[in-house]
Amino acid sequence: MLVGASLLNSGGIMVRVLGHRAEQIQELFQTFAKYFQRESI
Repeated sequence: MLVGASLLNSGGIMVRVLGHRAEQIQELFQTFAKYFQRESI
């Protein structure tokens, strides 16, 4: 859980930095989040 949360946090920072790619990056991190949620259950 902590690993997934820190990855999502890093993702938020990258979204702010990269800006124009934000939507693609958010989709990518949402996919990672779903994967981590499945793995942790």
